[in-house]
Amino acid sequence: MFPITFITVFLLCIVRSNAQTTDYLIFGQKWGGSIYQSLVNDTWTIGYFFAVDTLGDYSTDCGGITFDISVISDLTGTLSYAWPSQTTNELNEDLWTRSWTDEGDCMVPSIVDEHTYFQTAIDNYQNLDVAAMFGASGIFPDVTAQWVRDDYLQAITGPDVYLLCDNDGSDFYITDVVFCYQSDMNVM
Repeated sequence: MFPITFITVFLLCIVRSNAQTTDYLIFGQKWGGSIYQSLVNDTWTIGYFFAVDTLGDYSTDCGGITFDISVISDLTGTLSYAWPSQTTNELNEDLWTRSWTDEGDCMVPSIVDEHTYFQTAIDNYQNLDVAAMFGASGIFPDVTAQWVRDDYLQAITGPDVYLLCDNDGSDFYITDVVFCYQSDMNVM
């Protein structure tokens, strides 16, 4: 069995799609309480939101629209808990700047502007509440409890979903829940 990586997820999303469009959107929620000691949040948060093309290429820094915090000033309160920086040495605004500059502006025209990018990420986060889905199935963070992959996958409703895992040498941990969409935000 091979480890699931971001590239594997890209390819799985693309293979699963029957759409004729050239790009797909990847929305990931990250568990802040994972084995990464530098993470500061003990909850599911937005981890990333970006596009890939039919070849699995992930575009970055498309040289488009410069990030402007004032454009999303009405969203910063929600973003502070839904998409906070996961490290202690990065400010939230720095994360949002990097997310828009490296990923968000590459999504135009699927996502039309900076405000729509962040609002769509928030909407996805709220509509795809991973913690609530797991909780409704009796899956809660617990260092002694163990579940199998199918338990997690059966708990999640929504678009195509993939789990990313890591390990500490002896135990595996889910670090990300990744959802795949067509470029028009329809489920694949």
